[in-house]
Amino acid sequence: MMIGIDKIDLQKTFVLDWYSTDSDFVISVDACLLQSHPLYSLPLNGEIGPYRKVKFIFVGIVTISGLLEKSEVSFSLDPDGTKDYGEIETFAVNTCGEIGICGEFGDVVISCKEFNIEYEPSE
Repeated sequence: MMIGIDKIDLQKTFVLDWYSTDSDFVISVDACLLQSHPLYSLPLNGEIGPYRKVKFIFVGIVTISGLLEKSEVSFSLDPDGTKDYGEIETFAVNTCGEIGICGEFGDVVISCKEFNIEYEPSE
């Protein structure tokens, strides 16, 4: 499992956006941090866990398949007006080093050179 991804409760993590740059693919999420995460803090009143805005960055994309267009994916609006595209159902690395990530946005298989997690500063 990727360093850091095991300290995030993916089934309580909500996809906010996904996009490509020249050579990278990014999934922006509202991540639910586990108690073992170094950035863990007590959840805010009424939340099921402490949340942090995070970007999963797939660097140097070789191939990507199974990704749906945003127009094909249903979403809900959070109270602050943010689009919520559902949770991440699975995140796994196969024996070839490809990353499989499944959610409302598709059953996606990504081959890339590097995977990074970028945490936005807490609010």
